[in-house]
Amino acid sequence: GRKEYNNERDYDGNWGIWDEPFLQYTATRINTIPQPFFVTFLTLSSHPPYKVPESYKDILPGGDLPVYQAVAYTDMSLRRFFETASAMPWFRNTLFVLTPDHCSPVSGQEYYQHHMGRYAIPIIYFAPGDTMLRGSFEAVTQQIDILPSVLDYLGYEKPFYALGNTIFRENAQRYTINYNSNHYQWLSGGFLLKTDETTAKSLYAFPADSLCRNNLLPEAQHNAG
Repeated sequence: GRKEYNNERDYDGNWGIWDEPFLQYTATRINTIPQPFFVTFLTLSSHPPYKVPESYKDILPGGDLPVYQAVAYTDMSLRRFFETASAMPWFRNTLFVLTPDHCSPVSGQEYYQHHMGRYAIPIIYFAPGDTMLRGSFEAVTQQIDILPSVLDYLGYEKPFYALGNTIFRENAQRYTINYNSNHYQWLSGGFLLKTDETTAKSLYAFPADSLCRNNLLPEAQHNAG
């Protein structure tokens, strides 16, 4: 945290310590933790007001939206974290999981501004010592799948409780549920169902109708006619 980091010269004035120095600090601190270990850290520079350090304003690529340069800064910070971590004794024996909590509230593409697109995020599993962990997972997955996926990958055989399913087993049920604009969104089997508590409000083919233009519920079709 900011207090443990203990250097206010690297405070961004809003959220906490800039990503680049904090991730270097994190890599060093991990060396003090006995193996095996579990570590979580949160980057913050890609949040509003999307500032970057003055020394990078004329160096990092930008774009039409201020979030682009902030993301470029976080990307650079992560790259330098892995450069530092790659020299550590624990690096090749560690499974890294990288994921955001949600999309940015601003986007240049309509899909990411509404509906399921607000939660369309990457989840990256990276094991530098495992050449077999390659490729992409094309089915539906979500953040609550991370715990069972990690334990499955590690070969953990004792009982545990999890809401999600591992990505490493083909027959596991695939779905995702989230909450957006006073509606629950349930995505499964090529369809997106929106409800308010227990009442179905709309149904869309997904990802065929990713912008949710055509409500497939009979009542909605009747009202439209």
